[in-house]
Amino acid sequence: IELSIGTSDHEDGGKVILNAGSTQDDAAIGGSTAISAGDGGSGGYLRIAGGSARAEFGGAIDILSGSSTSGDGGEISVVAGSGDTAGGCVRLDGGDAKSSDGGSVVVSSGSSNEASGGAISLEAGAG
Repeated sequence: IELSIGTSDHEDGGKVILNAGSTQDDAAIGGSTAISAGDGGSGGYLRIAGGSARAEFGGAIDILSGSSTSGDGGEISVVAGSGDTAGGCVRLDGGDAKSSDGGSVVVSSGSSNEASGGAISLEAGAG
């Protein structure tokens, strides 16, 4: 399936919204959305990219987990694949700049009004 949305010479470009269904039942689970690349001799490539800009700011990418008013908030996992010869790599890079400061990489844990704030842990693999 190939999906393309219109471009414009003078106004905003078109938008694509994929939205799974919600439920009002507290015992039920809201709809899910899955996007995955195909399997094969080499796995397919999945790219998520914000748009480039000619005059202002490049497009941002937000990855957000769900909040809860009575339970735990959702988690976000970023995991590189395992391999027979080498494991995959996870990289976090701040952007380069030509005439001002380069981009930062910020890692912060959550705070709490009634308990300890979240921890930050960095661990190297055994070997």
